Amino acid sequence: MIIIKNNFDIKKISYIHVGGVVKQYIEFDDYHVLKNIDKFISLGNTSKILFCFDYSPNVFIKYVKKKIYFFKDKFFVYSGISLLKLNEILMKKNITGFEKLSTIPGLLGGSIVNNASFLDQCISDLLIKILVYENKKIYFINKKNLDITYRNTNLKRNNFLIIGAYFYIKYDLPENILKRYNLAKEYRILHQENKLSLGSTFKNGKNYKIGQILDKLSYKGFSLSKNCYVSNKHANFIIIEKGANYKEIYYLINFLKNVLYNYLQEDVYLEIQVIFKDGRSSTN
Repeated sequence: MIIIKNNFDIKKISYIHVGGVVKQYIEFDDYHVLKNIDKFISLGNTSKILFCFDYSPNVFIKYVKKKIYFFKDKFFVYSGISLLKLNEILMKKNITGFEKLSTIPGLLGGSIVNNASFLDQCISDLLIKILVYENKKIYFINKKNLDITYRNTNLKRNNFLIIGAYFYIKYDLPENILKRYNLAKEYRILHQENKLSLGSTFKNGKNYKIGQILDKLSYKGFSLSKNCYVSNKHANFIIIEKGANYKEIYYLINFLKNVLYNYLQEDVYLEIQVIFKDGRSSTN
């Protein structure tokens, strides 16, 4: 399967419906499609991406293969599957480790890139290695070589695609898995607004939580425009209203970044990814 769209409005697939026009957008389930493409920017569900451009001369791709293969003590899964769907399949086999993560609205590939986590579950906990495409080559990268830190890896780069990944299998009683899944859903309902956002905007530090700081500084509900504002429930979330554009969102992010710097006297780093005209931001 392959879908190619030229001069494509990226807001049509943006999780928050924001962004400009890109030279070309491709969806596919066979990575051999990339052999004729020299430069590309790989996307997942875009649930952690802010597109910051009116036009980008780049090719944007989305790999959508979702198959899973089970072995004795591990499984291989392609990166186009959502965390929700993956967990649905694993729960039927009494496999644990993904039930809390499944409440994150992302695809597997992007979740590995961002080292996604929720409560005490992290996507890299059971990860063994990933299969990637880069510079027209296909190769494995072992977990130990991913430079994994809190909600971050060394995989945030252009011309790079995660094809799939191997994970260890860990079993538990079905009632235990279901209980943790339901508790994770309840926690989200209690602590996060059911409105459009990119999740946590900034990474927490070792000794502080960004949401608590912004709450302490009375920034819940704060806005600089009518179409985006700091969540009234979780101050590290920016709520995106219909009609918002990337400029007002990015302006609010930078404003809050300066507020946090003045309070902490140190730089804070973005948890979301920002993609500019020429590609991903090299720094946060």
